Amino acid sequence: MSGIRKALLHANLMHYSLRFIGLISTMVISRLLTPSEVGTFAIASASAFMLNEFKLLGANAWLIREKNLSSDKIGQALALTILVSWAIGLGMFGFAQKLSEYFNIGALEQLFKILSIGFFLAPYISIPMALLSRNYEYKQQMIITVSGNIAGLFIVVILIKNGFSYYSLAWGYSASMIIQFMLVRFYIPEDFTPIPNFKGISTVARFGIINSLSGMMMRASTSISDIIIGKLGTTYQVGIFSRGLGFVDFVTSTLVNGLSSVALPYLSAEKRAGGDIGDAYIRASTLTGALVWPVLAVISIASLPAIRLFFGDQWDFAATLSSALAIWAMLKTPHWFANQLLIASGKEGMMLLKESCLFVLLGFGIATLHERGLIYIAYVFIFIGFLDFTLSSIILKITNNILFWKFVGSWWKNIILTTVCSIATLVIGTFIQLDDTQAWKPIICITLLVPFIWLATLHLIKHHLYNELFTLFNGILPLPRRRNL
Repeated sequence: MSGIRKALLHANLMHYSLRFIGLISTMVISRLLTPSEVGTFAIASASAFMLNEFKLLGANAWLIREKNLSSDKIGQALALTILVSWAIGLGMFGFAQKLSEYFNIGALEQLFKILSIGFFLAPYISIPMALLSRNYEYKQQMIITVSGNIAGLFIVVILIKNGFSYYSLAWGYSASMIIQFMLVRFYIPEDFTPIPNFKGISTVARFGIINSLSGMMMRASTSISDIIIGKLGTTYQVGIFSRGLGFVDFVTSTLVNGLSSVALPYLSAEKRAGGDIGDAYIRASTLTGALVWPVLAVISIASLPAIRLFFGDQWDFAATLSSALAIWAMLKTPHWFANQLLIASGKEGMMLLKESCLFVLLGFGIATLHERGLIYIAYVFIFIGFLDFTLSSIILKITNNILFWKFVGSWWKNIILTTVCSIATLVIGTFIQLDDTQAWKPIICITLLVPFIWLATLHLIKHHLYNELFTLFNGILPLPRRRNL
């Protein structure tokens, strides 16, 4: 098996494991805490996780992209990360009271202080992890992150059972970071220099400021709603919208994150080797779409039984939001790797311009339409998704000469695949009502039937994902191979 396929296998094993742990965590928490309690933590975590993108100042992506890596450069990346991450941690701790007064929610002060712990540990976790990514060593990453998240989940449940409410979620996250910090010591790459080098960090900072601002704004697309609704509305509204958006984001991330973690190292290596980075991008996009679009289409149709099964009927309204937000996620999927491509090709400035426009318009739309109801906020997300697709297509044409019609033409098989899976779900819904109080019935039928319909359609339309699956699972699944795809 080639290095890239091994990386993909281990990266996906890691991310699917994390998604499974996250799903179990969300299911348990949704039944142990009320929407208002979940909403209270969502406000604090939304603010913290937006800053989370800025704490590394792009040092991890810079290490992956850098053509000639040395111990001095690794030390520079570590030094910059320490300066920025520790400054954010101190700021969050010091201004915790002011932030809680701004939202008029007293509990936020302690939540912000607890969440600040992760920022002090981040440099000595993220820099070694970036080096592991550069070398495609995802098996080690899997052990570190999965172990930390499992331990964090156990701590959350124990603390909730002992009456710590939303504080349990903050302590669980911080405990996970502490455990990862301890485990990463066993897998530090040989080229890691644990001594910060403060000379010449401006080189990393110039790249990092652009990359981190872009990353923070991307993170804002799934967290700014919590902040604005938390300020203008109620914690209950935050909880409901956060659960609807979180469900769609969870499904999408489950399917894509394993690929995303490999995308930047893969595209950067392709660029360093002088390969056709545009064709590599189109192929990665179409392969991803064949996996993600059908699932999101099914989720849009069958969100109600899924929400009820996983979280309980107290979250029913979140299903309506998930149905709409699944369309937003579908619009984002074609150019999911656009930012990685822009970084790999040295065009991160265009990435920042795009993300800044989307961030401003999303925040303005949410604030303007909040009073009309949560569903209108979901419509804002759909509009932003369409705009994201349009801007990304234009930017990639300018920066990497990826022709729009060539790109769109590569997706026609994905459209057929998605249509077939959608029709199959609707047909199942005519026999077993999707609003049945026994939510497990339609979910079981969809789970048992639609994947086989998807795989059969993949084979019939001669999609190149079919051969990729054959190569990946050869010897495990007896898939007849299609030739000359």
